[in-house]
Amino acid sequence: MAIITISRGSLSMGTILAEKVARALDYECVSREAIIKESACEYGLEKEELTIAMEKPPTFWERFTHGRRLYLAVMRAALLDRACSGKLVYHGLSGHFLLKGIKCVLKVRLIAPMDMRIRAAMEEKQLKREDAEYHIRDVDEKRSRWTKYLYGVDWRDPYQFDLIINLETMTLSTAKELICQTIKRPEFQVCITAMDDLENLALAAKVEAFLAADIRTRSVNIDIEALNGVVRLRGMIETENLRPTIIEVVKRIQTIKSVEDELVVQSISPLPT
Repeated sequence: MAIITISRGSLSMGTILAEKVARALDYECVSREAIIKESACEYGLEKEELTIAMEKPPTFWERFTHGRRLYLAVMRAALLDRACSGKLVYHGLSGHFLLKGIKCVLKVRLIAPMDMRIRAAMEEKQLKREDAEYHIRDVDEKRSRWTKYLYGVDWRDPYQFDLIINLETMTLSTAKELICQTIKRPEFQVCITAMDDLENLALAAKVEAFLAADIRTRSVNIDIEALNGVVRLRGMIETENLRPTIIEVVKRIQTIKSVEDELVVQSISPLPT
């Protein structure tokens, strides 16, 4: 068992490669679009609200205090939930960021020559060559600014990946074989301990997502730990009235066995007279 993320620029054949790898390994293949749809459904959000986060520059989200946290929380929770199967191929821009800190993830970066991408854009979007090239560069630039704002890193940084594949010198078939062979190496195999850690992280992420999605608790910033179905909440809250609301929201998650409340009401020093 293993988890694979394939990051690529727009129109770089990433979807085709991911599907080929998933079929060869008999793994589930999940796209960013599918995760957005799943997140919107589970957390009562508008799909368009999450989709637009990929299209708008950081200045758009900076106008919304909780936009960044909400997007990251629900996307991470949904992807971690899928990853708990231990047999997943995810293709999209931010998979390796959303799964950061999880062992046994093979992080792949797919590069395609610009001419190949331009031809794909011309065919798929019925654009002239000049317009197709502008479209690709515009999308890439927006995504670069988006990931820099959300994660504080350049998504094209080679140090973020384990394997970089260049389709200028390699066919999709060869790329598929390379990924399938690499994922069999011991360092990328999901062990029982790693699965336990993954399930605990997934539950903690789901708690954070539920709190971020609820208008009453989306401003709450607390530490969340999960271990075998037990969730521990730590940190400061503004008022005692928030405590029962937080517990109510958390207990909506049916897989939680119990909640350990270690929240502390923030004390406000009186103003000097």
